Amino acid sequence: GEDGFAARVATKAAELRASRAYVPDGLSVEEYAETKLREEDYKKSLDLGAWGPRFKRTAAPGAFGKAWVASFWMGGKPPPPPVRYE
Repeated sequence: GEDGFAARVATKAAELRASRAYVPDGLSVEEYAETKLREEDYKKSLDLGAWGPRFKRTAAPGAFGKAWVASFWMGGKPPPPPVRYE
């Protein structure tokens, strides 16, 4: 809830003060801590490593190997046989 977020803001503000971190002009340490925490929460909510579009998450295909990659990039054709030089 909001109380938990306020506690996180207070902790982050204390960390910023202790480390003498940069705080932009016009913002208090608490305002800057709140902004940083909201940005971190937003980035975590994006789940950038997920497979599929954001509106319909799917599991990654099980056979995510050479066969899938070859069929994807070559339009479903099998890869050509290796060339032998004699």
